[in-house]
Amino acid sequence: MAATETMPRIEGLSLDAADAAVALSREAGWNQVAADWRVMLAQGSGFAGRAADGSLAGSALVLPLGAEIAWISMVLVTATQRRLGLGTRLLARCLAACAERGLVAGLDATELGRPVYAQLGFHDVYALRRWRLERAVPGDAGVGVGGGILLAPITPADLPEIAAFDAARGPFTRQ
Repeated sequence: MAATETMPRIEGLSLDAADAAVALSREAGWNQVAADWRVMLAQGSGFAGRAADGSLAGSALVLPLGAEIAWISMVLVTATQRRLGLGTRLLARCLAACAERGLVAGLDATELGRPVYAQLGFHDVYALRRWRLERAVPGDAGVGVGGGILLAPITPADLPEIAAFDAARGPFTRQ
C-alpha cells in the first residue's frame, strides 16, 4: 500500500461529527462532551483527519475570538495516527483558514502538542495550568485545594468581578 493510501485525508468537520469527536477528547483525557463539540463546531470551523475506513483520526478547530483573533483548538490525533504528520497537517489547515480571513491565530498547547506548534513558528507567551478536582464540590461553599486557593462554582454575582479582571488585561490587539 502506498503512503498516500494510508495518510488520513483532511476535510471539513461538520456538526454531525460531534459524537465521533468525543472519542478523541476521551482518548486525550479531556472533558469535552458532544454538546461542547456542537457549540464549538457551530461557532467556528472544524477540520477532520479521516482514515481510509472513514473513521475520525484527528481534529482541529478554528474559533472566533473577537474581530481580529482566531483560537485554534481541539487539535487531537488518535494514538495510532500520532507522529505521522496528521497533527501538523490539521494545524496547517487551521492556519490557512486564519490567513484566508485575515485573522491572527492563537492557541494554548499541551506538552504533547507544544513541539508541533513550535516548529510552525508559535512561541510561548505565558504558561497555563490545568486543574482537575477529583471529588464533588459540596454546595456553594467551595473546596480549599491548598495554597490559599478555593474552588467554587461561578455564580451570576461573580460575573462583574470576572469581567473587571479580564478588562484590566485586554483587549487583545494585533502586533
